[in-house]
Amino acid sequence: ASGNEQIVWLAKKYDLIPLDFLFSKRDSSPYFYSAYTDVDVFMVDKSTFMTFVREDTDALLGMADALATKHTELLQHLNAVQQSRASDKILHTLSFIASRFTANERTGAHEVALPLTHQDVASLIGLTRETTSIELRKLKDAKLINYTSSTFTIYVDRIDALLR
Repeated sequence: ASGNEQIVWLAKKYDLIPLDFLFSKRDSSPYFYSAYTDVDVFMVDKSTFMTFVREDTDALLGMADALATKHTELLQHLNAVQQSRASDKILHTLSFIASRFTANERTGAHEVALPLTHQDVASLIGLTRETTSIELRKLKDAKLINYTSSTFTIYVDRIDALLR
C-alpha cells in the first residue's frame, strides 16, 4: 500500500466483484478489495461463470438488472463528488449510502450498519478528514444525521428536503 488509498466503491451483499475483471480481457483487477464487516466470499472460475450466464437467460437478465442499478448508483456517487461545496458532497453521499445500505426501520431514519469512520467518508468523496468531521458535526447538530463508531443514522427525508 502506498498510503494513498482511495475508496471508490462500497459493495454490498450479492454484488459481483470485481466486475472490471469479470467482463474484460484482463487477467486481474487493478483494485484492492477490503471488507468493513464480516463477509462470505464465493470464488467462481471466470470461464465457468460466463458459460453459466450465457446458458441461463434468467441469470443474464438478473445481471443486466444489477448492472443497471450499479450504473445508477455510480451516477449518484459521481454527482455527490462533483458538488462544489463540502457540505453538499457529504449530503449527497449520505443520501446515496442510505439508499444503498439501509433497512428502513423508522420512517425517515435509515440506519447504516457499516462501521464507517470520518476518514472513510472523506476518502469516498475526496475531502480531508478534518473538513469531513466538521461538516458531519454540523449535520449532527442540525439533526440530519446521528452516528456512533458502528452506525450512521441518516434522516433521508430531511436531507432530501434540503437537496431539492
